[in-house]
Amino acid sequence: MSSRTWIALTAIGATFAVGPAACSQGGDAPGPTSASASSASSSASSTAGTGGTASSASASTGTSASASGTGGTGGSCKNLLPNETLEPAMLSNTGLYTDTAKKALAPYVKEFTPAFPLWSDGAEKHRWVYLPECGNVDTSAMDDWQLPVGTRIWKEFSLGGKRLETRMIHRYGPGAKDYLFTAYQWDAAESDAALQLNGVVNAGGTDHDIPDVDQCKHCHGPYPAKGGMPSRYLGFSALQLSHAGPGVTLSSLIADGKLSKPPAGDFTPPGTAVEKAALGYLHANCGNCHNDTNDGILVPAFNARLSVSDADVTKTGAYATMVNQKTTLFLGFGCNYRIAGQSVADSCAHLRMSQRGTDAMPNTKQMPPFASEVVDMTGLMALDAWIATLPAPM
Repeated sequence: MSSRTWIALTAIGATFAVGPAACSQGGDAPGPTSASASSASSSASSTAGTGGTASSASASTGTSASASGTGGTGGSCKNLLPNETLEPAMLSNTGLYTDTAKKALAPYVKEFTPAFPLWSDGAEKHRWVYLPECGNVDTSAMDDWQLPVGTRIWKEFSLGGKRLETRMIHRYGPGAKDYLFTAYQWDAAESDAALQLNGVVNAGGTDHDIPDVDQCKHCHGPYPAKGGMPSRYLGFSALQLSHAGPGVTLSSLIADGKLSKPPAGDFTPPGTAVEKAALGYLHANCGNCHNDTNDGILVPAFNARLSVSDADVTKTGAYATMVNQKTTLFLGFGCNYRIAGQSVADSCAHLRMSQRGTDAMPNTKQMPPFASEVVDMTGLMALDAWIATLPAPM
């Protein structure tokens, strides 16, 4: 996740800084050249604000800079946040807050919640998005949106009421690799969070691990061994935002005119409540790597991801490629099918979801293979309930 440049946000009368390289992956259209950390920090006129109103930004850090915000679709349109090719050194430099210590969100940041969340060992999570003023979401592929250049999405992780980390994915250019992946560890006072390029094991004395950049790419893409989705933003999609909850939803994006090809309304997975729960869980927790896009894992080749066009449970990717399908790689562990109807014991998906290791003692049978040390019992029960309704293998 990744680096550094000083930008004046004249549109909102505020300035903020952005900070050094973690995961700048190269790309077709790199953003503005960033100043070095030393020159930025020594600038006499700099202030370290994070955007928002002029008074709140200057009160937070009070900065000055020379470059204006990055342009968008042409003409006089200017995005409030710039495109950055280097990772901000601190969370306060990313534009999420106007006052980081007080957790005062910038006015252009909006919270959202996916309908089917990713399991994170019981951590409480909050998510926010900044969609550039000068661009819309390309929804020509409704199952895998392309968010506009300039998009930033943040996700905060807490355990027991204690903030541990906040991650950010920033799209700075049009290429498949033009993304910064960053993770910031909160200090003990929760006044700010510092960039951690190499990850942190047992952050804040908990069992929660902060991922390194390669682990971010492993789940979001691009990664040499595959995994992820072309959109890179896994939980911000037509299906995941199809709900009536608070924050940004599919309906609010349609109303705000932020979608290039807006659908008529929300999408609903097919099936009963039991089927929806299992399919939604597999979509969010398995389908980010096991999917049929160009970034999906090739071996074993199956698709756990739902599509907005799904109208029949038996035609979904998970049913067609997992239910009563022989396992091809995970052999010799007492299960013979990816998902075996009527048999939890013969379903390798159940076995792998029920396995966990630790940093000191990894478990090669667990799935996902990393980023989790606690079994999701709710998810496991959702899968088992679906298995009980499925026909047995022939």
